[in-house]
Amino acid sequence: FSDLPTEIALLILEEAARPTFSQCDKYSDRNPYSSALALCRVSRKLRHAVLPYMLDTILLPQLRNVRAFVNALHIQKKYTDDLSIDYASVVRKIWIGEHGGNLAENPLLNAYRAPECELSLSLLAPVLLAAPSLALDWTSLILLSDCLEHVCKSRPDMTLASEYSPPPWETRSLTLSGTSARAPWWPFTTTTTQGLTAFLASLCHLTYL
Repeated sequence: FSDLPTEIALLILEEAARPTFSQCDKYSDRNPYSSALALCRVSRKLRHAVLPYMLDTILLPQLRNVRAFVNALHIQKKYTDDLSIDYASVVRKIWIGEHGGNLAENPLLNAYRAPECELSLSLLAPVLLAAPSLALDWTSLILLSDCLEHVCKSRPDMTLASEYSPPPWETRSLTLSGTSARAPWWPFTTTTTQGLTAFLASLCHLTYL
């Protein structure tokens, strides 16, 4: 492997590190990220090379996966050496399954008031909204609503609906799935109106399955 040209070696690493979501095995039996995770454990340099490919598509089927991802963002914040990686620059697609909106470890905590939830949103929002493609179960839609509310509060110009200021998101495709007894957009009723309007207007594709 060491005798291969660098370009060929990187292509092999890219192929091995990209998660395979079309596998026949259930995700609970075989983690689609297992090959990439194994490569990350080899060395720091190899970890730095394969992480962008592994993080291209983020699959968070359950609440525990969402919390684990947020915990990884907390850990990344502490890194200042070659272990550090800017998730927002490499994540392209995110899929979140059912009930992924409660970031508080204690479900009795109010997600809008718990300080740890505000900190988690400050880390998650830039990554979630930097992904060009989002797919969420309707029960996790409130997480997107919370992230939009967070960035709108941190951007005073959003409340002025400035047409000259670029929006603080890169999302162009939104897919919603699942069934709801309520109107599917109910989480957005608490979101800053101008921010919601701008977000929906900026989408190129909206799919409801």
